[in-house]
Formats: sequence, structure tokens, C-alpha cells
Amino acid sequence: MARSSRSLTLLLLALAFAAGGLLSVSAYAPAKDSLAPKSAGDRWLPCERWVMYHWNPIDMQKLMDNTGITERKFFLWIQDDDNRDLAGIIKSRKLDPKTVVGNSLAVEPGSSKRIRSVLRARAERLLTQGHLAQHVFFHWFHSPAIRENAREIFGMQPWDYFRARRAGFSPADVGRLKRGYTRKQTAARVVKVLERYVRRGMKGGATSEAQADYYVAGIKRLADVWLDQRYNKKRPKGGLPAPLGYAPKGPRTGSCRNFVGASQAQDAFGSGKAKAGAHASAQLGFCPLAAATLRATTGRIPKAARSADSR
Repeated sequence: MARSSRSLTLLLLALAFAAGGLLSVSAYAPAKDSLAPKSAGDRWLPCERWVMYHWNPIDMQKLMDNTGITERKFFLWIQDDDNRDLAGIIKSRKLDPKTVVGNSLAVEPGSSKRIRSVLRARAERLLTQGHLAQHVFFHWFHSPAIRENAREIFGMQPWDYFRARRAGFSPADVGRLKRGYTRKQTAARVVKVLERYVRRGMKGGATSEAQADYYVAGIKRLADVWLDQRYNKKRPKGGLPAPLGYAPKGPRTGSCRNFVGASQAQDAFGSGKAKAGAHASAQLGFCPLAAATLRATTGRIPKAARSADSR
């Protein structure tokens, strides 16, 4: 990243922190997913693989081409996910939301009616659920795949990686202290895992190859900034927490179903019901990347809106 671009990114990140950029507190109910239990907080997410692994049922490039809305414009809009949703910004262009997403599905030619039906149902949930859309469209590193594959990426157990992050160490810190990895090596290992997971969804029909490519391009552009994200402003003194040496009981073993509560959500591409939670707490992810993502969106402009950023 050029010095000027990185300086702007860091400035925007600082502003995001100052403005509550941790995205951890929401005040109003509209952000909740339609399947959320009544007791759920506004950051609740269903423990469904398409949500957790960003198998987006909407082809973002098609969506932008069909509406003239730039990725940057939508990102700025959906930051207020308590009061805004995808349907709202589509309506602001005097277009019908369901028609637009129906024409923007991330589906491959020749896909079955069942797959098309599932993708449409998921896409229509994204229309009206602001936080769900914010997560699927832009929270690219909010994925249990990183924790689940901590052995492959960092050479440590998932629960030990989780404890290191909660202690305040960044992914770059963990890679360097545990295995002596450079930033580039750590980033490459994380991107490799996330790409593998989104390709898995693509092969199962949960998203298209074009949308998978779109997602991979996004994580590659943001990986360098994500590496530095910490729960604390400063890295803790000393080394990483000592390994536990055993698998702890309870919700700290890596998979998203182990980080949430006891209600149910259906995964239509899975083997039936998966556990879903009453609360998507901070354990589900940490991503104060709003400003960095905003910076990254400037490079992806829809064909129908090459000059639409000024609108």
C-alpha cells in the first residue's frame, strides 16, 4: 500500500475508533436477523455456514451494475445497520428490491431450481436485515474459519489462539511470536484458509465463482490492515499466553456453533439443523476495519456508475 494510502487508512481507522468503530454496540432492534430469538442482542448472527463463511447469495458486481450503487455508497449506507438496510438504498433509486436481488443472485448457469430458491430466500433476508447484510457484505474477516484452522495458520490450538487474541495480541503478533512468521507469511496463510472456505461454498452452489473471486479480492486488499487489529491499543508485554494443553469444556473450541447459544437455525446446504445463538458476543469476531474497508471499496466501481461516488 502506498504511503499516502496507508496514512489515510490509519487516519480513518482512528476516526472509526473515536466514533465507536468497534461496531460492538447497537441501540435499536431493526438490526436483528429475522430468525433472532427475542432475547438476542442486535449483533446476533445465525450460526449458518453461508453467514459465517461469507457465501454471499448476491453477486455484488451484478448488484452494483443493476442499481448504479457503488460499493462505497452501500458501505457508507449500511454502517448505520440499526436503521438502514439493502432494501432502503435500492428503493432510493426507485427500484423494486426483490426484483433487483432476483436479478443479482450469485448463481451459476444451469443451477437447479432448489439452489436458486435457497439463494433467493437468503438474498431476501439480506434485503431487510441490516446487520446480517453488513456482516456478509463487508465483515470479511469475521469468520470462525480462522480460529478453526489456527493449527494450520499459526501452529496452535484454536482455543489458545482465541486466548491470545483476547489477551490483546494481533494476528501479526501471534504469527511472529509463535512461528517467527513475517507479516506477509501470516497474511498469506490466513487468506489461503478463507479462500478455501469460500471456494467450498462455491462448489456446493451457495455462491458463484464470480462472487467468490470478489470476496477473495477484498480479503487480499485488507489482510495487511487486519493483521494489526488488537482488542487492546497496545500489545501486551511478554510472550503469548501459555498453551492450555487440553481442550477446554464449553464455548471456546473454535467452531461458530460453540460460541453461541441453544436456539436453532436451518442451513439449507448443510446436514440439517445447526445450533444458533441468542447472543453473538465479541467471541464471534473482532473487526474494527470499517475505515479500512471504506478505503478498499474505492477500487470497485460498477459499470453503470463509474462516476456515481459523487451522487
